[in-house]
Amino acid sequence: MNRDGKSTSAADLWNRLEALEDEESGSEAFGLGDLSALRMMQRQHAEFHFVNARFTGALPERHAIGVREATAALGSLQDVLSEVGAVIMAQTPKRGPLPNEVLASTALRFSPQVMPGSVIFSLRPARETALVPVETTVLDTAISEVFDLFDQVERPVSSHGTLDSITGVLRRFGPRTARHLARFASTLRESDLNLDLGVARSGAKLQSSRISTAGAGFLRKLAKDATSRTDDVTIVGEVFNLGKDNKHKVDDVERGRIVITASDEVTDLLHTAFKQSPVSIEAKETQTVTAATGATTYAYEAVTARILKNDDL
Repeated sequence: MNRDGKSTSAADLWNRLEALEDEESGSEAFGLGDLSALRMMQRQHAEFHFVNARFTGALPERHAIGVREATAALGSLQDVLSEVGAVIMAQTPKRGPLPNEVLASTALRFSPQVMPGSVIFSLRPARETALVPVETTVLDTAISEVFDLFDQVERPVSSHGTLDSITGVLRRFGPRTARHLARFASTLRESDLNLDLGVARSGAKLQSSRISTAGAGFLRKLAKDATSRTDDVTIVGEVFNLGKDNKHKVDDVERGRIVITASDEVTDLLHTAFKQSPVSIEAKETQTVTAATGATTYAYEAVTARILKNDDL
């Protein structure tokens, strides 16, 4: 019965739910049952916050998914969200594990359910936060940014769009995130799976995104290329050792002792400064993350250099 005291037929209710699905879902992450339950919880002012992750594609009989495939995909997705969270918080380490605060701020817990033709995992934030009023968390922002990336990846697959925006996002995310994205995409591509994702939160609009098997193949290639990144940096410090092959050791005030390759011209200046004066070197820093182990290496190539005087210090 509605607010006017008139009964609502099953057909009317079905039509409203279909309209709700068209209006609010926009993906396969939420079915009619989910949307009906969400609308009911909204009316009762219930608090909720979760991500639906729905796998479709080459699922075996009885709509099951292998433990390896599920844990590899969801584990890599968790790693991606944590690395993006570290970028947002400006806490990406040069090497080693992420800070505990980043891990705690982006951690998810999941529980599975089976639907016709699919397997759905409901992911919930491990850290309890106030849901009303809605406050944007690091995890929320990380999910939104990853959704934006997936949306951009799916567009070029079908419309042959430009790659500039995607490569720009991957560059900003950095090689560490790119490694996890490549592993995540490889799992979907090799297992012939699609993944629909949707975020439901009390007091907020539904968010959704999708990465298809084809899109995963496209993302995997771009992410593998992005596991190496070159940036312009300034090295300031003392020359520790001069090598015969134009590879020298410099004690940088920020990075510690590094090995840097230099031209003959820059090498001559470093010879002059050796044990005499500190130097400032404009250089190219290339960060590379090994796909198999996650080990990070840095290579430096000097572009120009100058001797620092007392006034510069």
